[in-house]
Amino acid sequence: MKIFIVILCASVPCFGQPTSTEPVREDGTQSSENVPLPTPVRTKSDTIEAYPDIRRWGVGFHTGPIFAHSKDVQNTDGAYPKGIELLWSRQRNNAAAWNTCSCDPIQGFQLSYYNYDADILGHGINLAYVLEPQYQITSGIRVSMHTASGLAYLTRPYHPVHNPTNQSYSTIINAYLAVGLGLEFQVAKKWSVEGLVQFQHVSNGGISLPNKGINWPTIGLLTAYRPEPRPLQRFETNRSWEREGTRFDVALFSMGKRVGGLPGGTSKRFLIIGLGAQAAWQVGRINNLTVSAEVVWDEGLADRLQDEGIDADPWRSGILVGHEFILGKFLFSQRFGVYLHQAGNFYDPVYHSWGITYGFSKHWSVGFNLRAHRHVADYSDFRLVYSF
Repeated sequence: MKIFIVILCASVPCFGQPTSTEPVREDGTQSSENVPLPTPVRTKSDTIEAYPDIRRWGVGFHTGPIFAHSKDVQNTDGAYPKGIELLWSRQRNNAAAWNTCSCDPIQGFQLSYYNYDADILGHGINLAYVLEPQYQITSGIRVSMHTASGLAYLTRPYHPVHNPTNQSYSTIINAYLAVGLGLEFQVAKKWSVEGLVQFQHVSNGGISLPNKGINWPTIGLLTAYRPEPRPLQRFETNRSWEREGTRFDVALFSMGKRVGGLPGGTSKRFLIIGLGAQAAWQVGRINNLTVSAEVVWDEGLADRLQDEGIDADPWRSGILVGHEFILGKFLFSQRFGVYLHQAGNFYDPVYHSWGITYGFSKHWSVGFNLRAHRHVADYSDFRLVYSF
């Protein structure tokens, strides 16, 4: 169950909404005339948000080799997927958005198609939510951190009779993730071209086996059109985060984990349920450091202990240290843990965990998390988090 990161993201906007789309006259009144927007003065008292979003349409082409990361997927070595992408996005252009990350955030959706260049893998269609913190270098050059997550529809999953050599995926619907860097050049008033370097991944997070995943680094070129280009505004950075105290979280999480290799070549889904506690300290505008502990009850582990004749409760517990990116109402976490106890000692003593949560109120958030040992996914879970 090879993974890079498997995360499903909600497509709920997380950046500040402009309060008006009308230009502002020098006397402070609003005008409905289609005239250029004024450039704001960078002062602490500047709360004007009358700058409309900048919308962007794009089409891109991407290609790169499959990374055959395991001996089980060496039959995909040498494949060179090629894909085409359609993109719609909008760039927030107001003080609230700027204060989220001291950048010009872009969010939107992409639809892409890939031919995986291997008969056992078939083709894939990906629909993903895109989030890009972008930084303007000059008036015509911008650099961005590209992230995309969503769902992938794959055409040739593993089948014991019709496609037995596909160890990369076994479900038609999978999770999709892409991360990378982009460099965009403005070539005309409404047109730009962007070079992209990405690492892309699809898998089901251990829901069904086999699930080694498809991993492929790509280079790409995106041509973008902005129907109403506008200068990006600049605002003084809000440093109120420095007054924030420690945040404490309590999380309840659960999911069904499918385990294969049972008699008759069958598999079965087992319940996982856990409880976690965490402390987080904000050390920058978009950065938290975290320390946490989790306890997990694993029905699949109970079944394995019974088969091995081990009389022990199926509990696992561990401590983790990590980091969170703060992206508006979203938190993207990366944590590394050490087991304090695991019945049977079937797993590596260290593990890593990746997750994303969305805060829907002051104290409550929901999200997904994935735990893995080295390159093998253990399980993914859905969690409900209370923060105070």
